[in-house]
Order: sequence, then structure tokens, then C-alpha cells
Amino acid sequence: MGLFLLTHLSSAQVLEGFGTKGSLGIFKDAGWGTLTDSIYQTSDPTNSANGVMGVAFDLKGVNDHNAIRPVTQLLVTDTKGALYLTYWVYIPANSTIPDSLVIGLWWQIPINWSWNETDFYAKDIPKGKWYPLSAPIMDSSIADPANKLLAGHGFGDFGIQWNNGKDSLTVWKGVMYIDSVSLIGAKPTVFGDFKTNIEGFSEQWNNGWKDSVYWSAGPVGDSSGVAVFELKDGSAATGGTAFGFQPTGSGVNARGMNALVFWVYVPSAFPDTFQIQTWAQSDPSWNWPANGPRSYLGKNIPKEKWFPLYFDLAQASLLDTVSGSFFNTFNNASDNLRKLGIQVSGPNGVTWQGDIYVKNVSLVNQVLSVPPPPVTTPVWIIANFDSSANGGKQGFYVPSWGAGSLSRPNAVLYGKPSGYVLQGSVSLSPSIPEFATVRDSVVMQKSDSIVTKLTCAVYLPAGMPVNAIVKFYVNGGTNDSVAVADTVGKQISTGQWTTLAITKLDSLANLGTFDPTKPARIGVVVYYPGALDTTIWSGKIELDDFTAYGIWFANGVPSGVKGDAGVVYQYQLYSNYPNPFNPSTKIKYDVQMNSKVLIKVFDILGREVATLVDRKQAAGSYEVDFNASSLSSGVYFVRMNAGGFVKTQRMMLLK
Repeated sequence: MGLFLLTHLSSAQVLEGFGTKGSLGIFKDAGWGTLTDSIYQTSDPTNSANGVMGVAFDLKGVNDHNAIRPVTQLLVTDTKGALYLTYWVYIPANSTIPDSLVIGLWWQIPINWSWNETDFYAKDIPKGKWYPLSAPIMDSSIADPANKLLAGHGFGDFGIQWNNGKDSLTVWKGVMYIDSVSLIGAKPTVFGDFKTNIEGFSEQWNNGWKDSVYWSAGPVGDSSGVAVFELKDGSAATGGTAFGFQPTGSGVNARGMNALVFWVYVPSAFPDTFQIQTWAQSDPSWNWPANGPRSYLGKNIPKEKWFPLYFDLAQASLLDTVSGSFFNTFNNASDNLRKLGIQVSGPNGVTWQGDIYVKNVSLVNQVLSVPPPPVTTPVWIIANFDSSANGGKQGFYVPSWGAGSLSRPNAVLYGKPSGYVLQGSVSLSPSIPEFATVRDSVVMQKSDSIVTKLTCAVYLPAGMPVNAIVKFYVNGGTNDSVAVADTVGKQISTGQWTTLAITKLDSLANLGTFDPTKPARIGVVVYYPGALDTTIWSGKIELDDFTAYGIWFANGVPSGVKGDAGVVYQYQLYSNYPNPFNPSTKIKYDVQMNSKVLIKVFDILGREVATLVDRKQAAGSYEVDFNASSLSSGVYFVRMNAGGFVKTQRMMLLK
């Protein structure tokens, strides 16, 4: 009998995403050998907006090895109930990484430091794509009495290691990338719990076996209602016999799911030489995954215990396949599952009769209980006019080639909660060339980062001529070659705020169209396109929130100040102190400019437990107390949202 039971599993948690620039987060070099030349935080080779860990190798020959490991132990609350530990790895497409390189995922329990490891060979990992490597930590906790994870102990140590193999003389230099180190055990999507009936499961094929499938109330172990897969006689068998589910209609939607998990219960007499395979087929043509079913030998399945068997959907979907062969493309990212189940088989001539039990067939995913700290895009508010202390018109002026005038009315008049806006008095006629306001010497590059996008908010009054053009532009020394032009009445709605954006400046810089090394001029102009309109019109437009993405505020150009002191701030959320704490702790944070600040606390399951700040605050440094006297010991997360800035910090309550 096979059982799939996920009633007490925690949600998945990303332990480290390497999103903070220059930081390796919880990891460090283990220092066990000389295989790795260095580890460092860098950009994702497939998406430069994401942070990942880079591992530089200097492989010198026989038994050369090394590892990365966490700086401190994980606590019980971090690991309790997790199904498996996953590392996403990326090997460049042109890599010459040796096939003999062994990649091992390992962990230890502090009560007795028993060693557990799952190994992978480099030859089996696809190149040029992110690929998940998973270690089944729940399996070991059930199968090995020395493994005390289920007894309430967290990881004493864990990590990923590389070994050149016992007899390899290979010398190699190269890189590998790691991201999203996660504990997987998300809330399951159960589509077969067998509490009252067989729920559509049946025998899928027999290949000469005599068997049957039926429902039983149990009891088997701690079960209440199971599916029974009864094997009666395999003497005429030419292959395996299968138990599974073929849904009606379009199939089971497994998109975004990480794995199928089958918990099985086999009797003590189940042969060590028999195997149970997990399998699934996808839409639209009964595709079978290229890596085939995952096989579990009877000798490795604990007897008379509920035990999880996995089918890794993410891994199967990422493997390349041979076109036109039996092993066609399997893709649960876009296709539904049309069949799924387990297959039992044994060596030719070996027979066995007995029952295998199944319960709660489920899908698990990587939906996070607590979102990991996101990859924060640096944001610089060039000008937002919110406070009179911010310096009048913030460097904007009407140039000699333009017409019109500027003022700073109250923002409330134009639908904003507080502060000021920049107002332009505009006159349009065939004899007036254009209204213009510009700001000179805007920094486009800081250190090794450049501005990737510019935005500004515009408010146009009702009745403005529909043929007038409002153009937001940046001149990086290339004669306004990058600009955004919007036609009133078609792209911009009047009587409300609209955001204009100049995007992909990094791509334009690579093409030589935009030069970020030169201070730029940004501006907004309003004009008629040639002789398309002869309407004479005068009115006022409002501008606000000129923002640059890709760099933090530029040196010498304050984004936010505190009163008249001239102190410059950035958005920041600092680690709480003390940490660990009991029962209260202080949380310090900085606000870059006048903006809405939201600070909340979540538990490890993603449930909100406190709102500490929910109001608009001026630029400055702040501190708030968090009292957890009513909460139980464990890991909590504090998250700050303000002005497009989002950051999460981890806290530990110990009572």
C-alpha cells in the first residue's frame, strides 16, 4: 500500500536568496579544501536584476573538495516539517565542468551530528538553465532512527559541497551559480485523501500481474481511510503494475507546483529487490518525462511506516528530451497532468503477494509562507516637491528656448494627500513654440551602476487640446535621442495623475545611443505637432515625483533632508536589537523623504502578528518598539514598505 500524507508539513521557506548586493547572506566558505577559489555575490546570469551566489572553482586533482555552509545553526522552527532541501544551480552553457565532479547536499542534526547527504554528478545537470537539486530530508528522518529531525531538532549544520571524485585527476577552472536555497514543504493541494472512497484512482496497467484496487477504512498506522493496491500474483509479469489517477476533463493543473509526493506504507515482507516508481504524464499528448520515473528500491523504503515518495515536477520539466522518441517533452509549467501514480515491479521470476496503501495524494509547491527579502531596485527620487525644505523648484527652470513659468502650489489641490507639486503655466498657439521646464546636471551613473529607467508624474487639466504633445525626455549627451512622447487625449487621461516613463536606458547605453557617463538634462515640454492644431489655449499642468531607477541617490544631490539640518537619508531597515530578544526589541529605520511608511511583523507561517507603523513620515531616522509578550518563541519577520523600498529582516524571540 502506498500512502501520501502531508497533513503536518510547513510552508516552503527560502533560507537564502542572495538578493543583497555584496552579501552571501547566511552562507560562508566551509574551508575544508582548495577546490573553490572564491565565493561571492553577483548578478544572475539570466536576469541581471537578481542576486545570486557565484562559486569560482580551481580544481587541482584527486579528492580536491570544498563546501559552503551557514554562519550559524538553523533553529527548530526553521526546519520542522520540511519535506526536502533544494538548491537551484546554474552551470553556464559553455562550461567545461568535468563530468566527474560530485555535488553533495548535506545536513546534520546537532543531537548526534549524524551525517546525511544526497549526491549529484555534474554530467547529469543541464547547462545554460537554472536547475533544482533536492535532498529528501524527511525521508532520512523517517528511515534513520539516528536522524532526530522529526524529534524536534533543527539543522546543526548543512550546506552544499563539491568533490572531484576518488580517482579523478582532472584540473579545471570555472564557475557555477547558486540561488534560492529553500526548505520545501508548502501547503499541499490534496486531490486524493481517500477518507470515504477511492476518489477516482484505479489500476492503470497490469503487465501480467493479478491485482486490484479498492478502498478500506483502515486502520493502517495512523490512517483513517486509505486506498489499497492489492498485488495477488506476479508470476506472469512482463513488467510493472501501476496504481494511479486519470482525471476526467482537462487534467490536473500542476502549474507552479514543485513536486508530487506519494507517502507509502508497505508491509515488512515487501521485497528489498522490488521497486516502486513515481510517474506522471502531461498534456497535450500523454508526454512522458525525459528522466523517466523516479525509482525507490524496497530495501530503501522503511517497512510499516508512512514514507514519502517524490516525483520532482520542476526537475522533469527542465530536462531536455529527444524529439520524436518515447521520452517526449514533459512540461507541467504549461500543460496539465493527464495521469499520475506509482508503479510496482520486481526482477523477472520473482513473485510477491501483498498490499500497498495510499493516502492523500498531493502536489506541493514553493509558495512562500513569508516572502523572502526581494531584490530591491535602487531608487533615487530626483525631485518630489513634497516639503518646502526641499529647495523650491528642485533645480527645474524654464530655459531660454522655452516659454511659460513655474510655481509650487499645494498638492492637495490636485488629488495628492500632502506636500507640493511643480506647476507649469502653459500657453499654446501656432506662434508659441513650446512650454519647457528642465533640470541640468542629473547624475546617470554611480560607481558601477547606471540609471535604467526614469519616470515622472503628470497631471493635465480637462479641456487641454487633444493634439498637444507632452514629452518627457532625457538628454545624455546625444541630442535628445531617448525620449517619451505622449499625445493628449489618446495616451494621457486628463484630470488625473499619469506616470510617464523612459525605459531600457541600460540597453540604449549598450547600443551607444545614451551615454550614462555624462551628466544628463531631463525635462518636460508641451507643444503642438507642426500645424495640426491652431487652437489658442492657456492652462496649467502639474509635475511631480521625478524618479531614477538603478542607482541610489547621487552624491551631492540630496534625495531627502531633515528640516534645515541638511542631513541626507536613504530608505533603510536595520536589524533589530537586541536579537534574540525577550520580550521586546527596538527596530530602527530611515525614511528618505516624505512618504507613507508601513512596517509589519509576520510569523514563520506568513501570518501578520503586528502593525508597528502605518502613517506618512518626513525624511529622518526613526525607532519603534516591538513587544512580543503575547507571542510564543520562534522566528519572526519585520517588513518595511516605503516609497517603493521593501526590505525584510529576521528576528528571533526566545522566552
